[in-house]
Amino acid sequence: MLDRNPASRVHLFNADNKVEHYLNAEELERLVRVLKEDGPRHRNVRLIALFLLSTGARLNEALRARWQDIDRGNRVCRIPALNSKSKRVRPVPLNASAVEVLDRLDSEGSHECLFVNARTG
Repeated sequence: MLDRNPASRVHLFNADNKVEHYLNAEELERLVRVLKEDGPRHRNVRLIALFLLSTGARLNEALRARWQDIDRGNRVCRIPALNSKSKRVRPVPLNASAVEVLDRLDSEGSHECLFVNARTG
């Protein structure tokens, strides 16, 4: 019914709504303290979050990590090409905190993956 779009001359509003927030030292200390708490409630979630903070790995990479990819001697977790965003094998260094997370996991020897869902296995 119209020859042209009446809104064609209206400029779109491109708001820069991206907000960056970095934790200060106190907030980071509180977060790590909560993640290191011992207890059954949300244990796996806390360990996954601590592993991610310690390694810088992506969530998908951590959730698909297998014990065979862990090299404790060289303190490296090798992310297979299938799980890597770059589609190349990627080594992820393991610092003391990441090794501590690995030590706290009870899936070594009984499961193939590092992080196992207690309900589904």
